[in-house]
Amino acid sequence: MEKELAQTLSRLIETFERIDNRLKRLEELEAQGREPKPPQNRLIPLVKWNAYHPWPTIDALESLRFMVSLKSFKIFLKNT
Repeated sequence: MEKELAQTLSRLIETFERIDNRLKRLEELEAQGREPKPPQNRLIPLVKWNAYHPWPTIDALESLRFMVSLKSFKIFLKNT
């Protein structure tokens, strides 16, 4: 019985050590999250669009880029 109790206590101590290590790691991750991140360039070149998003297609985006140059399209964007 004492042997079983010792094994149970040993497993319990190991479990507490794992929990403690996980809590320390969580605190480290939270501390890293509070640090200011450097600004990232979020612009995606038109030719690489499909590598990031399946829709809209590159052809649709190119037509939108063409339409922006038209005066009527600028009015449409302004009113929406």
